[in-house]
Amino acid sequence: MTKAELIDRMYERMQEKNAGLPMNLVDAAVCTIIDSVAEQLVQDKRAEFRGFGSFSTTIRNAYIARNPCTGEAVTVPIKRIIHFKAGRELRHLTTL
Repeated sequence: MTKAELIDRMYERMQEKNAGLPMNLVDAAVCTIIDSVAEQLVQDKRAEFRGFGSFSTTIRNAYIARNPCTGEAVTVPIKRIIHFKAGRELRHLTTL
């Protein structure tokens, strides 16, 4: 799902519930949520949505890898990666 699809789906849900929010306010709300999560991750903090999941960052140490075409050794630098852990309700929805 893209950000535009998320905005459209939220707008449709709001219309079903007779909330009457205009599209520009739904767009602003989605953008604010995404920006807030990104800001928390940049500050090396967690962002948690109860029932959905949590986002956090972890440090991946530098390591030596191999170029698959040439076999040459390549140094991969240390980097921060984003980790998502699904919440309990989401895990139960996705089990078969």
